[in-house]
Amino acid sequence: MPARVVAELATSGDGQQLRVASALAGGVVPLPGGVLAQIDPDEAPEVEEEGVERGHALRLVVHSPALGPIELRVALLGGRLGVAVTAEAGAAVDLATEAQGELAARIETVTGLPAAVGVSARRGPAPERPIPPSLGELT
Repeated sequence: MPARVVAELATSGDGQQLRVASALAGGVVPLPGGVLAQIDPDEAPEVEEEGVERGHALRLVVHSPALGPIELRVALLGGRLGVAVTAEAGAAVDLATEAQGELAARIETVTGLPAAVGVSARRGPAPERPIPPSLGELT
């Protein structure tokens, strides 16, 4: 399958199509502008909070040539979504902080669930940029 088709699936705005794109591309989806999206649903354990039903989480890393890796840990717990954004100190954190209200509002609009977004500067080593799938055919 051509990589452009995978990128179109990933950027369609449909969650199911994003999952298909991720599976077809081996978890690393090439996006326009040299950006790579890495989806790791297995790296984020199920989450629990006292008095609240068990939830689920996933880790998404967007590797931007201009801003470096931007890590999002998304958790669904008790009927609400929490998103923890971790980015490099400086421009990436500044932009994420400016956009956190808009991100929460868009998540709420799309999902119908209350959402909270927090932003912090990375304190440890950055996730390595994965090797993207071939820009030709994906198997």
